[in-house]
Amino acid sequence: IPQIASKKIRPNFDQVQSGLFLIAIGLFRKIVIADTLAPMVNRILDSPENFDWKSLIIASIGFGLQIYGDFAGYSAIARGVSRLFGIEMMINFRQPYLATSVTDFWRRWHISLSTWFRDYLYIPLGGNKGSKLRTNVNLLIVMTIAGLWHGAAFGFIVWGLLHGIFLVADKYFSKYVLRSKKLILAFLPLGWVITQGAVFFAWIFFRNPDLSEAVDILSLILNRATGTFEISDALLVFSALVASFSLDLSEKFLAPMYQKRRQL
Repeated sequence: IPQIASKKIRPNFDQVQSGLFLIAIGLFRKIVIADTLAPMVNRILDSPENFDWKSLIIASIGFGLQIYGDFAGYSAIARGVSRLFGIEMMINFRQPYLATSVTDFWRRWHISLSTWFRDYLYIPLGGNKGSKLRTNVNLLIVMTIAGLWHGAAFGFIVWGLLHGIFLVADKYFSKYVLRSKKLILAFLPLGWVITQGAVFFAWIFFRNPDLSEAVDILSLILNRATGTFEISDALLVFSALVASFSLDLSEKFLAPMYQKRRQL
């Protein structure tokens, strides 16, 4: 709004060029990754009793990549189109699946939404200014409401509550790790694995807001259910993983290098 109010919006060549690049990346995330994964994810998770436990895990991972492709895709398109008009919008996703802790994940995922909850709910509740117990309660309240914000269903509430629990646990665990530089270096790869495991586990409840359906899927996975398994589904998810991580790494490392060269 301040940019529009200034009445000095004139896109330059770099904005047009980078805007078209963002639109292309956004369309790739949305159409090539998200829309390609969606039929497979729906086919398996809508009828979980027909598939084996490996297929259910693959489809759950696929949903995590699908929702990221959808959200990050439309955000990149919006930022790109805005740049064509000379308007700079905030970055909404900053490679969240490269996060090495759940706290780090929420600094990278849906930044506009997470900062809104921070500014208008977490801080008014007291934030981290009170006791440790009060801070933890505030986190649990905020994340539970964040889940409810997505829809009036128990699955969304459990998704939010899980992330609240993960954030509370992360606060205590990170203090222990930060005491030693050796532990920090050793924990980075392990932290990435734990973080992604926690995030993709919670996605099961988000994808299946009917709590009974989410529990059924988890039960089938834990009991190693038998059923249909198609190697093509695994290859599709693997390809989506490679494509998604390649885009993340290019945005993180290649884009800044290109911008520096343009400035020289």
